[in-house]
Amino acid sequence: MNFSQLLMFAHVNWLNCSENRSRPVPCVAFVFSTLILIFCPTLSKNKTKVYRILPIAEVEVNERDCESAQSQYIFVLIHIGSSREPLYHLCCCQAEVKNHFIKSIRKAAATIA
Repeated sequence: MNFSQLLMFAHVNWLNCSENRSRPVPCVAFVFSTLILIFCPTLSKNKTKVYRILPIAEVEVNERDCESAQSQYIFVLIHIGSSREPLYHLCCCQAEVKNHFIKSIRKAAATIA
């Protein structure tokens, strides 16, 4: 992972985190040209850091189609071929951040293809 390949990062809430299903988990998500890193610094009580690394080539991004007021901030990362956690429901604080995040993922995927 090279920080010169960083396209964007954003503070997000991970809505379906397997380590804590009772509430959304605050995280930082990084989009690099080859991977996405979801990092949750405050989740674990035993000082181990919770994170996921998703290769861009194995990720599809899906915008929510619901008509709820909060759906403009929510999107789903689909990890193709993963049996562990195939869906990552993420929520941004602003629609512009969500749109920029999605564009960054699609830009990275286009450079790999």
